[in-house]
Amino acid sequence: MVVDFIVAFGAYFWDYFFTLIMFLLFTQKVDLQNIGLAGVSSAILAGITTFIGLEIVGFMVLFGGLVLASQKTIVAQTAKIYLLIASILTIFLTDLGGVLVLAARSLFGLSDLRALTGAFLMSLVLNIGVCLLIVRYRELLTDFWTEPLFYRIAYRVLLIIFWCLCLLHIVTDSLQITLQISFWLTVITLGIGSLAGYSYYVTIIKLKNEMLLEQQSKQEKLFKNYLGEISSAYQEIADFRHDYRNLLLTLKLKIEATGDKELNEYFQNVVAYSENELGNVLEHRLLAPVTRIKNTALRSVIVAKLVKASQQQIAVDLDVLADVEFSPKLELVIARIISLLLDNAIEASATEKAPKIAVGLEAYGEGGVDIIVTNRVTTDTMQINKWFSPGYTTKTNDSKHGRGLVIVRELVSHNEALSLRASCENEKVKFVLGVS
Repeated sequence: MVVDFIVAFGAYFWDYFFTLIMFLLFTQKVDLQNIGLAGVSSAILAGITTFIGLEIVGFMVLFGGLVLASQKTIVAQTAKIYLLIASILTIFLTDLGGVLVLAARSLFGLSDLRALTGAFLMSLVLNIGVCLLIVRYRELLTDFWTEPLFYRIAYRVLLIIFWCLCLLHIVTDSLQITLQISFWLTVITLGIGSLAGYSYYVTIIKLKNEMLLEQQSKQEKLFKNYLGEISSAYQEIADFRHDYRNLLLTLKLKIEATGDKELNEYFQNVVAYSENELGNVLEHRLLAPVTRIKNTALRSVIVAKLVKASQQQIAVDLDVLADVEFSPKLELVIARIISLLLDNAIEASATEKAPKIAVGLEAYGEGGVDIIVTNRVTTDTMQINKWFSPGYTTKTNDSKHGRGLVIVRELVSHNEALSLRASCENEKVKFVLGVS
């Protein structure tokens, strides 16, 4: 009796202990204190359930205790999912190990001691293997559970599987059904649960795609509104500059007619200041090339970024030899790519002694366009391939950098009509975005 109690206690203890270890791995709270608590809790549960003679009760107590102790927060809710998964895995692995050992015992005529040793080793290997899988694939398993809708679906499916397994084990133990039959009933239950889980996975993917499409639609709408505001502001500035210069010309003629030197000198200072401020908005020589860009989104982005560069005392140049227009379907993605390339050029120019950024647009064929962005650079000229690697940056404070060119590469790779070439020579970095 004592030996049987010790053997049962040991088996139950390891099952509960590994269940709690899996739970700690899921919740990322593995430390010595929690491992110690898991050991103590497992020993108490093993003692109670060994006395009762029904191991499944321990899993029910674990889950019931977590439900009673948990609060209505995302962390507490996901913790219940983690414990359900850990319990279901342990129940299945226990049944599987038992069946494999019984099969080996009947085939090879193992003694009771060897069979028990084999059962322990089998359980140990299976549980350690599952723990290693949890460590590796935890993020994949828990990717969607922060969303309330996804959590509710997962929780209900897992709860049904768990209580079915509990009921199944209570019935089989009460009726003294053989372990083989109990195992296959467990397999059937898990099979049904797997189908339900697959349906849950498909539902999640569908909902996630719908959410992404809705988010993308909102972002495109906001981007269009932003571009519209930039375009309107650019037109207002151009109109104001034209009217303001006409007004200054009229005042100049009247002031000169007065012959007042002091007034004329003051007026010249006002004109110089005004020209400097208006030049910071956008130089007059760049207005004509801008009007040749017929796609509103791209024109607005180029104007906004060149104004930003001018305000940072960066020399800018824009060359558009002929009218440029491409398919409206590509307008937003091209505007976003050029925006990122110009942001990158502006940041790279911040440390240059004589910074300059140039943008050129060349149209060819039907809808074909090359958009060229160049900027001066005197360092890191041999690392072009690394520029497109995630997290790579030439900035000293790289905590907020390193993603721009990676996003550019992803946008280009997802559109067959676009291509991107990068080169660095004669202390100039050049990006050529091809549109076909």
